[in-house]
Amino acid sequence: MAANSKDPNIQLLVFNGNKKGFRVWTQKFVQHLKPLTTAKIGQWLANQTSRPEPKIKFEDWLSGEPPVVHRANESEQRWYSHYRSEQVQEIRSLLSKVLPDAFTQQLKDAFGEDQPVHLLWAAVEKRYGESNVNTVKTLVAHLISTANNDFPNLEVLFC
Repeated sequence: MAANSKDPNIQLLVFNGNKKGFRVWTQKFVQHLKPLTTAKIGQWLANQTSRPEPKIKFEDWLSGEPPVVHRANESEQRWYSHYRSEQVQEIRSLLSKVLPDAFTQQLKDAFGEDQPVHLLWAAVEKRYGESNVNTVKTLVAHLISTANNDFPNLEVLFC
């Protein structure tokens, strides 16, 4: 887990396994990925020799397999393949550092290196996220309890 990491940014990103904090943690995780994309483009701008511009954002890997960029130039195609591989490895490494150790081990046992990152992310969301059914049940129960309450005036509902 990231608690062993010396990087203070990673330590701040460690997820404690509490389902109630998962949505906030998810937002923090995605916000952590965005600067990685910016840094990758910055590296490209600094060394524009023959490498093509990185087209895929790190956070795109969480929602599905980003499309492969097809180029006629074989050298550019190799660079795009390298970018894809590098991003996948970076996200996998980051997940292994910030998720609880027990869950990380389950992921390693269930998913091989060839499994797409978005399937790993879906497993994380399934384990820690609030399902839509639970959310709807909670909201309906709250609505019913609100309707059954005795209010002195309408203003109390909006405070």
